[in-house]
Amino acid sequence: MSWAVYRSTAPKVKGHFFFNLDGLPERLVLTTGVGSEREVLATNYRAGVTYLLDRGYNEYELFRNLLKAQAHFVTRLLKNAVWTALQDYPVSPTDQAVGVQRDQQIQPGHSQNSLTVRMVTYKKLDGTIIHYITSRYEVDALTVVRLYDHRWQTLRFFAWLKLHLQLGHWYSENENGVLIQLYAALITFLLLKLHSAKCAKVEHRAMRSGFRRYIDQRLFDRLTQPSLEVYFKLLKSSSELSQSSP
Repeated sequence: MSWAVYRSTAPKVKGHFFFNLDGLPERLVLTTGVGSEREVLATNYRAGVTYLLDRGYNEYELFRNLLKAQAHFVTRLLKNAVWTALQDYPVSPTDQAVGVQRDQQIQPGHSQNSLTVRMVTYKKLDGTIIHYITSRYEVDALTVVRLYDHRWQTLRFFAWLKLHLQLGHWYSENENGVLIQLYAALITFLLLKLHSAKCAKVEHRAMRSGFRRYIDQRLFDRLTQPSLEVYFKLLKSSSELSQSSP
């Protein structure tokens, strides 16, 4: 995989995934191992989208570019960051009761920085204080906290991907082959999501596990008409069972 530039002794690729708030992947960008996450983000801005960013993306120029693209962001402020408070907003008793301490407009960085953002200060149950910053002013303070927490959906997705789809081995070593394998993994993930929605009851967990094992074993088999008929018959009976359950 000489195209997958990283180190002379270790080729590497990076898959950059964009997710919606339902935890579903919307876009995939493949780069070499030295590909920059920030550069990928910078070439994929979409107006009206709120990006939930890891603290590693704390860069004021990045925030400015997002705003120029008419997009928004939610992220955590770095622990060593400095800021100047410009204005305090009222915090509702409901938000205070669950940990929101302050809601402010601030100027991050030093005084020459012209960027202004909203900062929500939140206290976790263990006493940890977290500062969230965002360009969204129209939502309540607790929603800012919850939006950032949605990032865990992406981590759960990667854990699921590595555990169930066994991407440690590439079936093809060229770039298109790797991309096809990743798209096949995404399609499998979405199909299992749809199937799980059909079988949402607790008693159907075994059936969902069996369906995943079936895919693991037969993913690269040629589909025959009889096997398709068996699958659709099982899917129909599963749907009827879900509808008849109280």
